[in-house]
Parts: sequence; C-alpha cells; structure tokens
Amino acid sequence: MSPEPQDPAQALLVKAGHGALYLGLLLMPITGVMVMLGGGHGITAFGIELFAEGEEIAWAQALGQLHSPIAWILTVLIVGHIGMALIHHFVKRDDTLKRMV
Repeated sequence: MSPEPQDPAQALLVKAGHGALYLGLLLMPITGVMVMLGGGHGITAFGIELFAEGEEIAWAQALGQLHSPIAWILTVLIVGHIGMALIHHFVKRDDTLKRMV
C-alpha cells in the first residue's frame, strides 16, 4: 500500500512533535545535572567522580526545577507517539509502524 500524501499542516505537527521529543530527550539529563549540582551534590558515574560535592548553586537549582515538568511533558509525548503509531498500524493500515521498527 503506497503512503497517501500528507497534509502540510499535519506534516508540520509531525515535525514539531518529533522536535519536541528530541528536545525533551536532550533537556532531561541537562536539568538532572542541574538538580544535582544546584543542590551541592556531586555526580559520580560508574564509580568515577565527575563533579565533586560543593556549595549550592542557586541558578542551577532554579534550572533544575524544570526537570519534573519536562519529564511529564516527555511522558505525554511518548505515549502520544506510541498511540499514533498504533493508529497508523491498526486503523489506517499503512506501513508507518513497519518503517519505524
């Protein structure tokens, strides 16, 4: 089955949704690091100290406050992405899901 032409407005929404997904994936670790550094905690990965414990950093703590809302937005975007893939597969019966996998 050949894909049907996409409406330009719908194509814009698809691109915006994918952009928002990638932005959320980028911002999650950045704001997570801000939470840790802002609170004065060090960061250790695989037993290697990346940042030592230190004083609290107010601006980093403020940016770190975005971590939880971004996580919820990202969760909604992921669930929506899964939902749209299933709609394409089971309702529209096109090859979108097969192309994704």
